[in-house]
Amino acid sequence: VADDKGNKLYPNHRYMDDVGDPNYQKYAVRFTDVISKRYAKHPALLAFGIDNESGDGPISYSETVRQRFAVWLKNRYGTLDKLNDAWATHRWSRRLNSFDEVGLPAAGSKNGAPEKILDFRRFISDEVNGILFKVLDVVNTNAPNALTNTNAWYYSWMKYFDYSQIAYSGKMTRHGCGFYPGNSLTTIWGDMNAAFGIQRIQFESDNPFWCNEFNTMASVPNSIRKSAYVTLMYGNQMVCGWTWQSMWAGEEQYLQGMIDWDGLPNRKYDEYKQIATEFKKIEKFFPYKSKAEVGLAFSFPSQIASGAFPVQHENQVQACWDMFYWRNMDCKMLE
Repeated sequence: VADDKGNKLYPNHRYMDDVGDPNYQKYAVRFTDVISKRYAKHPALLAFGIDNESGDGPISYSETVRQRFAVWLKNRYGTLDKLNDAWATHRWSRRLNSFDEVGLPAAGSKNGAPEKILDFRRFISDEVNGILFKVLDVVNTNAPNALTNTNAWYYSWMKYFDYSQIAYSGKMTRHGCGFYPGNSLTTIWGDMNAAFGIQRIQFESDNPFWCNEFNTMASVPNSIRKSAYVTLMYGNQMVCGWTWQSMWAGEEQYLQGMIDWDGLPNRKYDEYKQIATEFKKIEKFFPYKSKAEVGLAFSFPSQIASGAFPVQHENQVQACWDMFYWRNMDCKMLE
């Protein structure tokens, strides 16, 4: 992974990978093939997790990324004349005479011409979706009876990509997310934002949703339970506390789980136990199926194009979604 100046970045944090790199994909697909074949018929298998937070992690601006971007542009536009027209390169004398002259836009929302930035983000999105589809196809081939699930945080500010391609493909049988609404019991805004996250991942799917990560950490008493009930009204079928045991190493040891570092259960374990007990009593009524008569249009290109504006496209969509929340009305996200 390289920054926008071409400097190689040291992997101080997780997700320091270039998922579009052919070698990365080769090993990822090989690993998927081995592990899905091994556990395909295991009696305890419920689902395969396809990926985690695919939209997080830095975008790489390496030379190999630039080369792949040039190939992507050639496939998209076919000729230099069409690319020059699309990018309005007559402005400021930026005409391209060869696909080899294609460079990468600088990081940030306002650095460079928006036409180039939008195409670059489309390219990055296609690469993320490309590896997700490859992994999905291997799992569905080797384990056709297993469900598929992912924590689809596609709207991270770092590598925001177009998840609608996955959502509408039908290949991800259980869309999922990490439900992290914050700690407040006195306001509902955190739960609203997280519930909006469910709907922007689910799009038009009627399949049950899985919160395969659910807030533990520094949650105030009863806030987890409050949030769990909120998710039921958005088709959620799973409340999987993250994390079970507090980590003993790595940066995530800052985040307390249901089991303390000494191995003893804490109050959050008791709260999850209460949630499970109560949900058992009402399970016949869920998962809830939306009866939406209204759809809210979301557009990935509009989101990227609005990146330089004070109010972005997703903020406008959420403002509309909020009105349906306050009126207790169903709606769905459309692409």
